Amino acid sequence: MRLFIREALLHIVEAFRPEVLAKSAEHPARMGTPPLAPHVLRGQMLDLLTTQFESDDPMLRYVVIRFIEGTFTSSHAPSRYLLLMASADT
Repeated sequence: MRLFIREALLHIVEAFRPEVLAKSAEHPARMGTPPLAPHVLRGQMLDLLTTQFESDDPMLRYVVIRFIEGTFTSSHAPSRYLLLMASADT
C-alpha cells in the first residue's frame, strides 16, 4: 500500500509545477469555487511537506524530497533549505 501511495504522490508532482499552476489560475473557476492563487497553493503544499519532512519514516522523507525537487524552482529559498537539511539525512 505504501508503494502505491508513494508512486501516486510522485506522479502528481507535475500538477504543482509553477507553469502548470500559472495556467490553472487563468481558467475560470469550476463547480462554483474560486481557484486558489498559485502562491497560496504552493505555500500550503510547502507547509504540508515541511511537517511531513520531520517524520521518522525514511520513505516519507524520500517522497517529500522528490516532491520538492520536482515542484519548486531552484530560486525558491524555503524549499532549497529543506533540501539542504535533507542532504544531512542518513
